[in-house]
Amino acid sequence: MLVATLSVLLAMACGEAGTTLDWPRLTNESGIDPVLLERIRAAEAACARGEDGSWLELAMVYDANDLNQLAARTYEACLGLPPDEAGASPAMLHFHRGRALDDLGRAEEALRAFDAALGLEDEYAPVRWRRGQLLLDAGRFAEARADFERALALEPDSVPAHLGLARVLLVQDEPEEARATLVAVLEREPQERFVHGLLARALLALDDEAGAAEELRLDELATKGTAADPLTGEVRKHAAGVQAGVLRATEALKAGKAEEAVRILTPLHAKVPDNLAVLQMLGRSLVTVGEHERALAVLARGTVAHPDDAKLELFAGLALEGKGAYGEALARLERARTLNPSFPPTLAALGEVKIALGRPAEAEEFLARAIENGDDELATLFLLGQAQINQSAWTRAVATFERAVAQASDSAQAWLHLAEAQARAGDSAAAELSLAKAAERNAGSKRIQAVRRLLAGQEPAR
Repeated sequence: MLVATLSVLLAMACGEAGTTLDWPRLTNESGIDPVLLERIRAAEAACARGEDGSWLELAMVYDANDLNQLAARTYEACLGLPPDEAGASPAMLHFHRGRALDDLGRAEEALRAFDAALGLEDEYAPVRWRRGQLLLDAGRFAEARADFERALALEPDSVPAHLGLARVLLVQDEPEEARATLVAVLEREPQERFVHGLLARALLALDDEAGAAEELRLDELATKGTAADPLTGEVRKHAAGVQAGVLRATEALKAGKAEEAVRILTPLHAKVPDNLAVLQMLGRSLVTVGEHERALAVLARGTVAHPDDAKLELFAGLALEGKGAYGEALARLERARTLNPSFPPTLAALGEVKIALGRPAEAEEFLARAIENGDDELATLFLLGQAQINQSAWTRAVATFERAVAQASDSAQAWLHLAEAQARAGDSAAAELSLAKAAERNAGSKRIQAVRRLLAGQEPAR
């Protein structure tokens, strides 16, 4: 009915000079992120100019930002446009509409949308496995299995299709087949999330309790999540707003791309200068890239708007530490600790500053407390060991660096620190073995020679 209605409206528009079709719009802007609203307005401006593909662009903006009702309506509206204006094939539009309807919990309508896509084209595996998931949830197991198998025929390495098929096989009491399906995924991606948990179910059904327990343990350690299918991935690039920007910056920072994080956050900060999440992440990113003065300027404004935020104080302390202003850094870090006494990064930063100020016993206390509170950074263990060496607490330092090499056995630096501590503790044989381990991992390290001189009694490696 909507397609027919749009056709009538299009005909009317063609007969009236200056009249254009309207697109699905926000009816209530309250609570909408201002940066997202700006992005929507830009997409609407392109629609008003009549640009090809502009309605699809607007639909994707709605879709990527959880405005699913508007997304579904706009994808449907695109189906009523001429092909050159729609910006995508009808099969693709039905697929995107099906996803949006699925996100809204309208499973039957989503199924019909996927059916419409398949009626036009059956070459895109995600249509099949998404349809299979809906059928599985509806208890239509044979149909779901057929969809997952068809998806695998189209895309043999599809993780969602393998997971879906395994779920069906478990429901249909075929645990051995489910096990084989899941093992095939783990052979390629041993860290894939959800696979180990399903495999545990299969092994339990096969009376392998020990194997199931091991898979459950591995499930807790799994970290890799399969990316969205290509079409959905393109939609997600349209995510806008403060939250989306902070998330992208966080991911960039975790990937070691601090400069990229700064580039993402700088325009956001200009638009929403008092937003706490933006201030925190921009301050942290600027400290990471070594722009300490700029970080302090950003954080100065932030602490006016949010005077009791511990993270802003922490990052100000780190910026001052980066400048070598250890006394000022200590004051800001103590303030951060007052606001949040158990936050591990603050405790670790206090430990590092205490080392710089020549107070290793206090440093050891803070660093140990950071680790007790969940800090699992290798750098924190290194700092703790350094504080202990600075106190000539060789036995404690050896224990700390043994923990470091257990945590990161491939780290040449960890083995070197351990060798130094062992040498200072008088255990030359153990130090030689640790030094050999370090050389295996980084034979060109200049510090290896320094530790060798220490073992030879020539000079300290500190």
